[in-house]
Amino acid sequence: MTTVLLHSCCAPCSAAILEWLHDNNYATTIFFYNPNIFPQEEYLRRKEEIVRYAAQIGVPIVDYDDRDWAAEHDGWRKELCHLASEPERGARCLECFRYRLLRTAQYASEHGFDCFTTTLGSHPEMALFIPLLAGMGGNVGVQSSAIAVQGLANNSLDSSHMFKHIMKELLVAIINATILSLIVYVYNFFVYDPLDIVTLAVPLSLFVVIMFASAFGTLIPMVLERMNINPAVATGPFIQIVNDLSGMTFYMIISMLLSQIMS
Repeated sequence: MTTVLLHSCCAPCSAAILEWLHDNNYATTIFFYNPNIFPQEEYLRRKEEIVRYAAQIGVPIVDYDDRDWAAEHDGWRKELCHLASEPERGARCLECFRYRLLRTAQYASEHGFDCFTTTLGSHPEMALFIPLLAGMGGNVGVQSSAIAVQGLANNSLDSSHMFKHIMKELLVAIINATILSLIVYVYNFFVYDPLDIVTLAVPLSLFVVIMFASAFGTLIPMVLERMNINPAVATGPFIQIVNDLSGMTFYMIISMLLSQIMS
């Protein structure tokens, strides 16, 4: 069986490629080396998601940056600082690809892999929308939970009004999700190919993320209240974490399904 070292920048970009490699009997190892990702919070968000996804599908992963992220990032900046004024998708991007793939090739050679490849050539632009999806899910979830917590605190949200409140929140979520998804779709339609995966995957994922975050943010305070747990204390962090993870999962699944349909 051919062994492949697959350089990856995030889970959504890797899902369809990993599935194809598995279906075609390649023994794949993910190589996560992305010192270009900044700030470190965003780097950690992507790394945690690809580590989680790799564990879920049973694919080994090499977290090369984990040795010293700050030093690797500084080295990357020094290497590319002379291209700081270059536009996106220009010489700077090409040099950034070269920088990371040279390290991937070096690791593949040193550890006996038959070949190496990368997800960067597939849909690298999909990684640009990860902060949007994660941030939108967190914002909507926290906003929905805040309204529910306020209603529970002033007793305006009792058992007789719960269903009405949930329906109202879902209606608002549908309106917001539709408007925001259309805005993103129109932007992607003109910036990317109209039938490109990113053009369709991002607005669809955004719609699902907003709907899920709104429903989850509304229901969790009610559930915690029934369990005699103060929802004002426990709701925020829990909703933020769950929405971050679910948002990336939805994005990955939708991207993978669209890739299969359009291939």
